[in-house]
Amino acid sequence: MSVGLTLEDGNRVHLLLIDKGALAVLGYSGGLLAGETEKPLRTLEDLSVEIFVHETSLDALNLANELKFGVTRLDDAGVEKLIDKMDVVIS
Repeated sequence: MSVGLTLEDGNRVHLLLIDKGALAVLGYSGGLLAGETEKPLRTLEDLSVEIFVHETSLDALNLANELKFGVTRLDDAGVEKLIDKMDVVIS
């Protein structure tokens, strides 16, 4: 797993779920995302990867109360701060 290899060097990885990616907090996507999301997100949690979700995306998808994983909600300013402090951002 590439995330596991990345973490091996002491790197920190963060995951930000934004727009339709916020559907991943359900553990499934109802066909809107490719495949099931619960197992990969649980694996990331086990690897101590911090998972964040954009509040505006949750609200737009009517998922505000549907969080299934230990994710941290971020407003627009929080997303900007998170991205600004990263050395590398992959989208």
